[in-house]
Amino acid sequence: MQYQLKEEAAHQQVVDLLQQFPVDLFLSPEGRIGEPTQAGGYYIVYHRDGESKGWWIDVRKTAVPAELHAFMDAVQAELDFLDL
Repeated sequence: MQYQLKEEAAHQQVVDLLQQFPVDLFLSPEGRIGEPTQAGGYYIVYHRDGESKGWWIDVRKTAVPAELHAFMDAVQAELDFLDL
């Protein structure tokens, strides 16, 4: 996949994901949630107060805690919006 710079309006649309970021996810240890290598996944990195954390999250909701489902839906909606 080749990175393409998007317009500022597109950036502003997806920045709202920060408001939806699950606190429980930020407080959890970095690593894998589910088995993202088998069915695909999201690589999420969050940077706050000088600390960065990252997680590979399975796209299959059956492999992910229910608390993350709404955030996963929001991430997928933004990826669709950006046409990625």
